[in-house]
Amino acid sequence: MNGRKRGSGEIIQWLLFTLILCAVTAVWFIFYSAAPEVHDSGEATDGVLDIRNYDTDRQVVRITSEWEFYPDRLYTPEDFAEGKTVAPVKRIETEHPDSVRFGTYHLTLRTVPDSYAVMAGYSIDYGTDIYVNGNRVRSVGTVSSDPSKAVPRVNYVTFPVHADGSGKIELVVRYSNFVHNEGGAIHNFVYTSTAMMDEYRSRIFLPAERLYTEGREPVPAGGLLCVVCLS
Repeated sequence: MNGRKRGSGEIIQWLLFTLILCAVTAVWFIFYSAAPEVHDSGEATDGVLDIRNYDTDRQVVRITSEWEFYPDRLYTPEDFAEGKTVAPVKRIETEHPDSVRFGTYHLTLRTVPDSYAVMAGYSIDYGTDIYVNGNRVRSVGTVSSDPSKAVPRVNYVTFPVHADGSGKIELVVRYSNFVHNEGGAIHNFVYTSTAMMDEYRSRIFLPAERLYTEGREPVPAGGLLCVVCLS
């Protein structure tokens, strides 16, 4: 009799476990199957990346293109407008790119004229200025060619972008890094509509990455790089 009860109890436990597992699997499938479509952007041509064929009301564009890179130069949008820049290079072709302590990235997006969107991504290690069509929209830390003036900081940033009447969005991103022997690489920003960005961040943005949404200051300690919260 006791053996029969134990057998019935084990069956019930097995059935409950199976039901819970099926429910979790169903919830996971529903949640992630509705996640936004993320598409790599492809490569720019002569510093211009054409993203007009993407529907940002349904899709997220990951900017995977190589940017124009200006090592050891901190340019402003005015420098580009006035032709005061030197010839750009590709960072991947730069000898010892991580040893470049400051520099500027430049990329022009070609999209629907007079359209609005949002971009998001990690700042450059370890200090970043972001300009959109001549206006500085985000600063993380203080960017400087002078180590005594540069203030290191990293963050996950979101910023609005607006294409002009010709569909152009000019991006200038400057950085400085006097903290660590590795840094200076620009991360893959994403580009989409405001509604899709909210959806993307809620479904794709991992909890562990939320460390950066509040802002952190990198501090070298004992040869290792630690991240401490600013009070």
